[in-house]
Amino acid sequence: MIFHPLTVTLRHEAHPPVDLASVIVYLCCAIGVGLLTRRRPALGVAALLVLAPFDLARYVGPTSITTLKAGLVGLLVVLAFSRPDLAAFRTLPVRVMLVAFFATLLAIALSAIHAQNLGAVVREAFKNGEYLVLFAGAIAAFAAARSSWPSRWSAARRWPSICSARTAGSSCAVKCSRASRARSKAPTSWPATSTSACRS
Repeated sequence: MIFHPLTVTLRHEAHPPVDLASVIVYLCCAIGVGLLTRRRPALGVAALLVLAPFDLARYVGPTSITTLKAGLVGLLVVLAFSRPDLAAFRTLPVRVMLVAFFATLLAIALSAIHAQNLGAVVREAFKNGEYLVLFAGAIAAFAAARSSWPSRWSAARRWPSICSARTAGSSCAVKCSRASRARSKAPTSWPATSTSACRS
């Protein structure tokens, strides 16, 4: 075997098909991201960021399936049943990003008119569509997480009053028990101690 250091060998890109092990990994990713999204939507987005470097690409024909796509499916399914607040999509920054995404898709569609390889154009369109869906899912997740903040904040604000009420109740119970012990040890002619304040 002769080694040629300055030569370049062109090889075709391998497209491994989907097998049982990869299907199990994709299901685990989708279920895991879905459970995290159900607990807190921001955790689902964080899980997608963790899954992005671990591609594990398998192919069904010309279409690739990755761990990121599987996790994105789990995120979208949970968000669809949680009814997220869509008011975030009406804000100006999100509208600008959506217009940019649709402009990119329009440019790809126009390039298909004179394209010699139509399959590459279609794959590029689906890839940019995936980015659009990923962006929309992240916005919906953070909007759903933000909608749950007021209830948590109100619960946190009510907690000091609840604690003070419980403290007052416990101190009143201690006073009542001391008064009852004092009455049991006192003579019969001892005046009764009023516990109306404790009863109230």
